[in-house]
Amino acid sequence: MSHPIAKTVSFLFATGLLTVPGTFEAAENRLDFFEKKIRPVLVDNCYKCHSAEAEKNSKLKGKLRLDLREGIRGKGESGLTPVVPGDPDKSNLY
Repeated sequence: MSHPIAKTVSFLFATGLLTVPGTFEAAENRLDFFEKKIRPVLVDNCYKCHSAEAEKNSKLKGKLRLDLREGIRGKGESGLTPVVPGDPDKSNLY
């Protein structure tokens, strides 16, 4: 069985959610999907080491924050980009 975050990220890329331009309604649906399906996986599996709370407690790993859009699309200590919208092969998190 694959890791829950990998399944979620795979689905996110496969469906193009959060990466496809569209109407306000479509953007709202993508945000709703992220909040209901993606964020809980990140909270349960990643935030302990990759969030503001981890940073505050000096437990941030890899200088990577996954609780910020800029963190997910930026570069951590490795210099690799965790999520490249629409391109899972270039996404280190995937």
